[in-house]
Amino acid sequence: MSDMIGEFQLTDMNDIVRLAKPVLKDGRSVKFIVVGNSMNPIFINNRDKVTVSMAEKVKKRDVILYRRNDGSYVLHRVIGKGKYGFKLCGDNQTIIEYPVKMEDVVAVVTSFERKGREYSTTCFWYRLYSFLWCLVIPLRKFEFKIAYGLKKILKRSK
Repeated sequence: MSDMIGEFQLTDMNDIVRLAKPVLKDGRSVKFIVVGNSMNPIFINNRDKVTVSMAEKVKKRDVILYRRNDGSYVLHRVIGKGKYGFKLCGDNQTIIEYPVKMEDVVAVVTSFERKGREYSTTCFWYRLYSFLWCLVIPLRKFEFKIAYGLKKILKRSK
């Protein structure tokens, strides 16, 4: 028998977290549609779904759901750990957030769904992507500028 009560779509992370916290504390997982662009290209806004579980342990390259100082909730990747907490960065960003303390972590992404297919965060290809994406953080500003320039050129040529 499934313990799923129903399916509905929320687009506000505060609502998602408010409903997810009791489920996570009960040892179950929660799946929701990604809202926002900070984790492109791995998670696409309003298309991909992520499954999160209680974060007992957080390690480098994990994607975590956490609470910022301003009260908002965000999914970002752990790129390192410092003396005062975790260093985080969205896959589509260049700014590193630090420190994020363990008590601000709500959950860790354990899998994601794209176009109806489920992918585990422990599978080889996802782990390779995570490793490589973290390596290029210092180059992202240049990558984004080049991509933006190419888009402008392509728009002009149409």
